[in-house]
Order: sequence, then structure tokens, then C-alpha cells
Amino acid sequence: MKKKVFIGLTDIASQITDLAKGFEANGYETLTAIHGKHANIVKADADYDFSQMKKYWFGGVRPHLLQKKLQKKWLEPRDRVFRKAVRECDIFVFMWSTFMPDLSDLKELKRRGKKIIVFFVGSDVRKKDAYEQEAKLYNIQSYFSFLTNSEIQRANYENKLKYTRVFEKYADVILSLPNQSQLGLRAYQHFFVPVNTQEIVENSQQREIPIIAHAPSNRGVKGTSIILDTLNQLKDEGVKFEQRLIENMPYHQALKTYSSSDIIIGELFLPSGGKLDREALAAGAVSMTSLRKDYIDYTPDDCPIIDITPNTLYTKLKSIIQDYPKRQSLAKIGRAYVEKYHSPKSICKSTLDALGITDGRAPHIYTPTFFREKFIPESNEDSKMYNQWTEYVKDCDWYKKYVPSGERDGLIF
Repeated sequence: MKKKVFIGLTDIASQITDLAKGFEANGYETLTAIHGKHANIVKADADYDFSQMKKYWFGGVRPHLLQKKLQKKWLEPRDRVFRKAVRECDIFVFMWSTFMPDLSDLKELKRRGKKIIVFFVGSDVRKKDAYEQEAKLYNIQSYFSFLTNSEIQRANYENKLKYTRVFEKYADVILSLPNQSQLGLRAYQHFFVPVNTQEIVENSQQREIPIIAHAPSNRGVKGTSIILDTLNQLKDEGVKFEQRLIENMPYHQALKTYSSSDIIIGELFLPSGGKLDREALAAGAVSMTSLRKDYIDYTPDDCPIIDITPNTLYTKLKSIIQDYPKRQSLAKIGRAYVEKYHSPKSICKSTLDALGITDGRAPHIYTPTFFREKFIPESNEDSKMYNQWTEYVKDCDWYKKYVPSGERDGLIF
């Protein structure tokens, strides 16, 4: 009987379905679930959507009062799917959330001998104070000044620290990126975002007058105001191009728009870029985003993305608009790069390698040092919070082996 993988429970950038395709290509069956669809642009094609399941239970029962009683008596969708997954699945892959709000299901899964994989994907673990301290070391402008007060407040919640430490304690494999792992103590595997090129039509023929697209999931995080101001400045100077702003568009429609664009601008602040930037390459467009090759993130040498910052966007964008031969040459090599590094099959294969299930070498491994060596808490109260969660993982074998004991700046290791 084939082994089975559970994947859930928040679909960030439509990656749950991509990962399911990847594990299936490696010979596994999959079971996918989400708590609910959280954005229009997300594909969210899961086997189970908890927010919708009760609507269909006892749907034909009348009167409605009896229907409601039966629905209430039935197990919660989350609990039903959890029990099913425990019965059927050997490996559990989590993104952004687990079944239980307090993450208690991880301990139970570990007790049952299940393998646990987590993909950290951004604001689930990126905490404002830690990110900004590290960003200053690399002279990276913070995006938080472009966010609302409520967004900034959420960016410093303790739950990001808890989420990090609980997975560090129970996960068998962690996949992440340095731009979100400032709180990390445990080594993690480089996260190449999965891109299913079968869903993306390649159109690498560039127009003389390019169509330039920008598709922000969050305007503040992506630097949209700076991007739009730069485009307006170039228009005022007489530089010829067409402009598209892609927002709140269904996922597959957005992919079609990428394929009909010549240049796609991703974001300006966070190093590494994201899934959109790789989808742009697969679509045959020139991709521009914040890579910051001087940062500690691993970027393959053959990456054809044009690296931009708020300070270089104007110059680099104007140059590439006016350099048709360079645009054409970059557009022709983008899809092959994505197929080489971002195919769901190869990403899931390397994850299985890291579990020791398949025989292969896991990709780039990071051993984080920022939190242990450089991070400074903002208050004594914060120090207590960080120390509490450090204590939570001190009995782990990886901690004893790789994290030096000691004290500094109110932190105890």
C-alpha cells in the first residue's frame, strides 16, 4: 500500500496543491485540508475545507432546527479530518497552522510516531523587532513603516515565537528562509517555493513597448507605493510602456496575466523574493524583485531575476525597458531555471531525503546564529518571554549539540 502524506492547513500562495502534486509525483498519496480560503488570489483546491464542510452535512434534513441539532452533534470538521489523517497518513506537512490552535496536535502526532514537516512561509514566524535588528546589519530598509498600526502590532505577537519553538521541538524537518528566521535556534533546510509550471503558459516573446505588471498581496510589504511612483516618474519622462496592477484576482486568471506581461515587479524590501517572482520567470516574463545577493540567503548563481531595492528600482527598470535584447535573453531562460530549482517533485523529493526516507542529499542547510549571538530584547519582560521559550527546547538533542550555553543581554541559553 502506498504511503500517504497529509498537507495543510493554511494555503499560502497556493502552495498546498503544488506540494500535493510534488509528493504524488514521488509515489505518495495525499490528503489536503484548509481551515478556510483566506484570499481570492489563492487557489485553495483542498480535499477538505473546514469552513464549508458543515454546510453540506445533513443538507437535505428538514426542519432546519433538526438539521442544526444534527450538525452540532456531529464532530467538528477539524476533528473528523484529524482522526482520518492520523489513521491514514504517515507524514504530516504543515504550513502556517496545524489542526489545534494551541499546536497540541504536534505532540500527539509525535507520540504516535508520525513524521512532521513544516514550511515556514513568512509572517507566521517573522517578528518585527528581530527582523528590523537584522535588517539594519545589511542596510535593508524595513517595510514596517508602510504598514497599518494593527499590522505592526500583529507583527510583534508572541505567537510567532511560540510557533517557531514548538515546531523546533517536534518537527522532523523544517524548511524556511533567513529573511523570516531571525528567532531560529535550530538548523533548517532552504525553502525553494514550489511552482507548478504545467499551470503556467510560457510566452517569452518580448514586446518592443513592454507591459509591466505588479501583483501585490500586501501593498505595504511589497513596496507598491514606491513602485507606482517610479512608474509614474518614468511615464512623465516619456519612457514608453503599458502598466498593469493585479489585485484580488483569482489565481488562474492571475497566471494568465503573467503570461501576457513582459516585465513583472515583485517587491522591494524582503530579501529572496517570493513565489510570484518565480511564476513570472515560468511565464516567460522578466522578473524584478528584492533578492539582496549580499544577504545570507542562498540564491543560485544562475538566477535570472533582476535584483532591485527602493534605491535602484528607477535606474534598473528604465534600463531594462530600453534594452530589448537583454529583456529577450532573460525571458528565454526563466522557465528552465524554475524547472531546475522550483519543481514540486524535486522539492518534495529533497524533503523526503531530509527525512531519510529516500536516498539523496538535502539542499542548502542553514544553522541560524542571529538570535543566539546578536538579537537584543526590547525590555526585561520580553527577555522573560524569550527565555521561557528557549527553556522549552533545551532538552532537545539538536539544542544540546549546536546551541552554546551562556547569558547575554538578558537572554539565557
